Amino acid sequence: MRFHSAARAARLSLLATSALFALLLGAGLPAIPVAQAKIKIGNFPKDAAAKHPLRTLDGREYSLAGLRGQVVVLEFMAVWCVHSRDQVPALNKFDDEDRERGLKIIGVMLTDTETSQQRVQQFIKDQKIEFPLTMLSYDTFEKFIESKDTGVPQTLIYGRSGRLAGHFEGQDANLDANLTAFIKQELDKKL
Repeated sequence: MRFHSAARAARLSLLATSALFALLLGAGLPAIPVAQAKIKIGNFPKDAAAKHPLRTLDGREYSLAGLRGQVVVLEFMAVWCVHSRDQVPALNKFDDEDRERGLKIIGVMLTDTETSQQRVQQFIKDQKIEFPLTMLSYDTFEKFIESKDTGVPQTLIYGRSGRLAGHFEGQDANLDANLTAFIKQELDKKL
């Protein structure tokens, strides 16, 4: 009899814990993800991303494979995203000296129902973007980040070797400082 009541108590405790967890999730508290797809730092991009042509709005064409030997920053953003707007000044801080040392920043505007040429041009003007900008679909974006997590902004930094050196998600003052320091650190590395 005692064994049954101990087992029953354990089941009730488990049910109570499960109910509490469900209640917390319902309250908007974040769940702990079991597994998330993440880009592999230190790996080369897959061919679909490495060879994908990045045609900028000013008519130039780049690819990750073609930029090997430089530090490449791909900044994925959207016209409707406040955090994307807030990220631009951190990238605009890099100057001609950084570009001469081998830095290539390319803005990647993601296309959706809210993206039009007019809105993109206004975004460029309002944010005073000083780096080339290309437009990509969300499907292509997934190939670059190797994930279905398509939140923006996301920043991919490729070292001179062509390998992924860093991946930053979101935007805030601390992240901007870390991003700037990380890019400078990559620029200081030799091939």
